[in-house]
Amino acid sequence: MKTPATRYEIQVNGELVADATVSIADQLEINLVSLTEQDGAVLALTAFLPDAENRKNYVHTKNTVLSPGDVVTITLAEVREPATTRVNGPSTTDDDDVPSGPVMTCSFCGKTQLEVGKIIAGKDVFICDECVKLCHEIVTDET
Repeated sequence: MKTPATRYEIQVNGELVADATVSIADQLEINLVSLTEQDGAVLALTAFLPDAENRKNYVHTKNTVLSPGDVVTITLAEVREPATTRVNGPSTTDDDDVPSGPVMTCSFCGKTQLEVGKIIAGKDVFICDECVKLCHEIVTDET
């Protein structure tokens, strides 16, 4: 039997950092990205809502920085009644820094325009200046 939705709960070291309810028609990405030249990583949730208008079809949490030894627990639970997709956790913007218009998020690392110097937009994708720099290093590395 298909379930109308799934509930995801993400904890770091036993502390709830985000939870999401995702309907069967939508998608949830849990991204874990290594930090360049550091021992840590960044954890972020992104829900994709294909039926939403334009840029409103992505819902994000703020990035959670992880350190070596951190324990990440992801719990899934069936939601028996029909549910609308939602993501709970620290929002991607602070009240003082809310930009006018949509918040762009790098398609590679998940950082928002508020967390990086620049974001370059392509057709349905974005890349931040930090990822461009990393990609440049990878492409020009001759080893």
